[in-house]
Amino acid sequence: MRKSLCCLALAAALIPFVGRIAGAQDVKPVAVPSLDWIIATRPVPGTLTIEPLRTTHPSAPSYCSPCLFYGGDINPSAANVNGFANENTLLVPETTVFVPFTVEATEGWEVTGLFTNNLADGYDAIDPQQATWSISTGMSSGNAGAVIASGTAPATFTATGRNAFGLNEYTVEIELKQPGVRLAAGTYWLSVVPQCTDSGNSNCYIAQYFVSNTQDLNRYGPPEPVGKTLFHSAYFGYNYTNVCAVNADGCGAFSAGVEGIIAH
Repeated sequence: MRKSLCCLALAAALIPFVGRIAGAQDVKPVAVPSLDWIIATRPVPGTLTIEPLRTTHPSAPSYCSPCLFYGGDINPSAANVNGFANENTLLVPETTVFVPFTVEATEGWEVTGLFTNNLADGYDAIDPQQATWSISTGMSSGNAGAVIASGTAPATFTATGRNAFGLNEYTVEIELKQPGVRLAAGTYWLSVVPQCTDSGNSNCYIAQYFVSNTQDLNRYGPPEPVGKTLFHSAYFGYNYTNVCAVNADGCGAFSAGVEGIIAH
């Protein structure tokens, strides 16, 4: 009897892996809201304190130009490395991570572009080549706030050269039509969600994308508000929920950015 129970426990632990492998065999993979759910040994539980990996901040990454804000790179060696589902695919529809940022300039910002860095699972591309995006204000747990601007735009899907959980990371970036979105000083939330909704593309039935977390590594611009990111997904059963209530591991800050200029 004890041997049977052990076998059952082992089988349950392997379900996420089997789901992903079986995706190529016409078996629906098991979708998860955060990446560290798919590994057998969970990382050390994270906290809301971002680890100070750098004492000075470098210039903005090349893909954030002109750059106003960048949350920072994922750190694959961090104990609480993680990624949260951020996607609209045939496997996981309309699941969004809303990343906070602060406009400190009294003149405000004119936003001309947005991006998120996402780990791709099952398919290293997007189809169609577009992303949904939004900028909102007044968001909180259970509260969608007010949408300032949103839409669907052509998107680039560019490898960052980073990798975590055996998955490659890509920058999903959109440009806003001119003139850009004007933002006064204050706190806002951005989203950029990769798409894979082509019913003729079998990859879209197994693809998942996860926005990378960060521990303040190589961040640029105003610090990202810690522990304020929200997660919304009818598929997973979350209604504008603080990501720390979804999974406490690596929920402090995320790899996303804002492009534009100081308004005059």
